[in-house]
Amino acid sequence: MSPEPARLTSSCPTCVGVPAPAETATRRTALLLPDTETLLRVCRRLSGLGYAQESSAYILDGGECCLFLRVPDTTFFRLPLAFAFLTEYGQETDAAHLSDYLSEHGAPLCECGAVGELGKLCDR
Repeated sequence: MSPEPARLTSSCPTCVGVPAPAETATRRTALLLPDTETLLRVCRRLSGLGYAQESSAYILDGGECCLFLRVPDTTFFRLPLAFAFLTEYGQETDAAHLSDYLSEHGAPLCECGAVGELGKLCDR
């Protein structure tokens, strides 16, 4: 019995016969930010980098903001290196715990596609 042939991944001649790469697992993370201005700057920067995963943003009772993102699951409870710049703006925190806290102490700003939508609002 002959082995199953590799599946084609594109019509590019150099890619013929190359198996499709495995999907990278992702995890949900939350970034706690000091204010809406910082939230908009983070969204603009991520949008400029081509971030296209799910994202949502919330405002807390005290004026802080929270941005939920999907990031590659390459590290345990730390942002992957490509997203490390986010710690310049705020603090990564556990998404599940923050979600529970938001139900009583927060309100949604943008529940779907926050990076793209809020990134458009930042002027610098």
